[in-house]
Amino acid sequence: PGDDDTSDDDTSDDDTADDDDLSDDDTEVPMEIPPVSGVTCADTEPNDCAIDGWGGEWGTCAQDCSPMVTGDGLADEITGSLSTIVHQTWDGDNDTHEFVIEGPGYLNGVLDWDDVTADLDWYMVCFYEDEFNEPGWYSMCGDLVDLSKPEQGTSLVAMPSGTMCYAWIVGYEAVDGEPYTLHMWMTPP
Repeated sequence: PGDDDTSDDDTSDDDTADDDDLSDDDTEVPMEIPPVSGVTCADTEPNDCAIDGWGGEWGTCAQDCSPMVTGDGLADEITGSLSTIVHQTWDGDNDTHEFVIEGPGYLNGVLDWDDVTADLDWYMVCFYEDEFNEPGWYSMCGDLVDLSKPEQGTSLVAMPSGTMCYAWIVGYEAVDGEPYTLHMWMTPP
């Protein structure tokens, strides 16, 4: 008899981007980046910070890119390049950028680079508190350390104006000097 059910015991690829099939062709739908505001922070060395130095310690090694992310509906950008990449580690050059969010809302970010075979990673951490979370440094955009290109995310909570954040960017697999652009913008709470 024929199989008339619609259960997930089917092994065919349904060609959708929802990771529910056996194929590895599923990809995340890229976020649409708003027009760029003209606010750009170009990478200036030294700005290397240890990944375990979240927040407070990063204030001594990060590049200050404030003010950024105004909430005007436009995207601000950070540009740079990673001078040295240590194959499949985070031991090479990293770029850490500090900025203060000027407008309230959800922080969105898209990190992209030129080489489609490269793998860059980033963390977005912000100083945050609310009625449920004690004051502290929190990773704000979920898991941004994977094999996707571009890497993208939206903050898990809406943040008030004046929130201090850091973007930490590193190459996991790439040629030395891989250029990148990080676009960031706010969406209303």
